[in-house]
Amino acid sequence: MSLREKKKEETKTRLLAAARSAFAERGYAAAKTSDVAKAVGIAEGTLFNYFPTKAELFLAAMLPPPSELPETPASPPGQDPAGWAAAAAAIVDANLRGLAEMEKPLQREFMSLFYGGRPKEIAGLTAFDRRLADRIGAFFAKRKEALPAELRTFDAALATECVCGLTLAAYSVFLMDDARSYPEMLNELRRQFEFVLSGHVPDGR
Repeated sequence: MSLREKKKEETKTRLLAAARSAFAERGYAAAKTSDVAKAVGIAEGTLFNYFPTKAELFLAAMLPPPSELPETPASPPGQDPAGWAAAAAAIVDANLRGLAEMEKPLQREFMSLFYGGRPKEIAGLTAFDRRLADRIGAFFAKRKEALPAELRTFDAALATECVCGLTLAAYSVFLMDDARSYPEMLNELRRQFEFVLSGHVPDGR
């Protein structure tokens, strides 16, 4: 890595730390990108060279980058809906935990901007959704390849859409219900995934 590249990485790391602090202390709307840039000693325009939108800065500051996410978990070979469902839930957890561990008011504030139709926030959340969908899709595609030929009618793309849709719905309920814990949400998602993949969930699981 050249000296210039090293300096850019150091600046990016400092920007993320300053942004994380600003968002946590002031909330999404009140935190200003100009203040984040000032804390690092750069111009606001330079900040946008690193992160084109405030939404992208928020997600980068609050969520681990794809390179730091754990490897896709293994699941038993063959057509095992329970194993596949557990692995899919683990992928969701790896992608969502950083966001879900924030204070719920901060999560709600950001999501309200997204649902309010602001283009920059929509772009940021779309990138996050795509990251999750890509990992889930890759997992199902790999599992499909390992199936016997007669079972390869499994629609990996449709399964991915179902899993991502269920995740969005479950996360929305989690956000609005202060009594609902993150582990409860994950467990319910795992059961829903198993139902989608098999058509039933054994009692007590």
